[in-house]
Amino acid sequence: DHVPDLILADLMMPTMNGWDFYAELARHERLASIPVAVVSAIARMRPLGARTLEKPVKLDQLLSLLESTLPA
Repeated sequence: DHVPDLILADLMMPTMNGWDFYAELARHERLASIPVAVVSAIARMRPLGARTLEKPVKLDQLLSLLESTLPA
């Protein structure tokens, strides 16, 4: 089974917020190592290990995140 190389999650989601999603993901051994970037207009604070992208997402910031996160 394939797992994603990176997850982009909005901070404001209908069922749970991005931080809750990040915490839930960390509870699953198989999924805990997947890098997560939380995307939000108000993404100022972050839990340890979470990356943030502020809306509107700038292409250079997204590319930088991808280059620093994904395997070559």
